[in-house]
Amino acid sequence: PDDLIVAVGQDGLVANVAKYLSGTQRVIGVNPDPERTEGVLVTHPPERVEALLADTVAGRVRVEQRTKVSARTDGGQSLRALNEIYVGHRSHQSSRYVLWYDQREARHSSSGLIVCTGTGATGWARSIHRQHHIDWSLPAPTDGALAFLVRAPWPSLTTTPDLSEGVVRGE
Repeated sequence: PDDLIVAVGQDGLVANVAKYLSGTQRVIGVNPDPERTEGVLVTHPPERVEALLADTVAGRVRVEQRTKVSARTDGGQSLRALNEIYVGHRSHQSSRYVLWYDQREARHSSSGLIVCTGTGATGWARSIHRQHHIDWSLPAPTDGALAFLVRAPWPSLTTTPDLSEGVVRGE
């Protein structure tokens, strides 16, 4: 629980490492190539690592708490993520499902559903959010909320894609 993890690489490495942590470990993201990597999670340049480690051990850094999302299948398999979870067919072909949210129900046929944390709001979910022209903001990285977004909701005689996104706040 007291370990300090330094992830050097792209943002996806930080997200991948974080899903295996218990929640109390700190992760420092180092961007080795800021000319090619945007660095949403790897915000620190390599030349700052030595000082950053000393400051972290001494308690002189601000630590951001990030929310994780988890999912469990009917078969008992589970998955945790720092960014988002995709729910749908593994080949991304059309999936049929019923979505319940805010006392509403919608039948869907789509290429799946993304459930993202505020950390994931800068990636795949952001792209869907823009494509849908949604008038509300995705959660901030340190916000405890989750957002869900249906990928390519398909209108038909048996589907009701008018409910295709929303935010779920913690209790």
